[in-house]
Amino acid sequence: MGGAIDVESTVGKGSTFFVEITLPVATDHDIADDRQNLAGVRIALAARDDTMRPLLSRYLTRCGADVETANDLSSLPALCETAVSDGRPFGVAVLGSGWPADQQVAVAEELRRMSAPAPPRRRRPEW
Repeated sequence: MGGAIDVESTVGKGSTFFVEITLPVATDHDIADDRQNLAGVRIALAARDDTMRPLLSRYLTRCGADVETANDLSSLPALCETAVSDGRPFGVAVLGSGWPADQQVAVAEELRRMSAPAPPRRRRPEW
């Protein structure tokens, strides 16, 4: 094993410690692959955090999902409408954390209305 330990310190400001360790790659382990198989699942993702959005997208893609992202919550319904008109609707919409609750509720209700089946037509009985 190799590595290094270092510290940078400034009086009155504090210290930063650095640790670097070189470890071998494990080849024999009992770690199960806990990823879910999301092959064929289309996901619309709106995450407010610019760091989390690509991380979530990559993770879901690695699990086999087809992911499209929206940079802001208000553009998610349009993304979903376009997907429906292209014949490739989303099966799941993910509203990441950090959005104001009232905006999340409004978008969720709009998406629910978009996906609600049309009411059945009543037929008059023929006498």
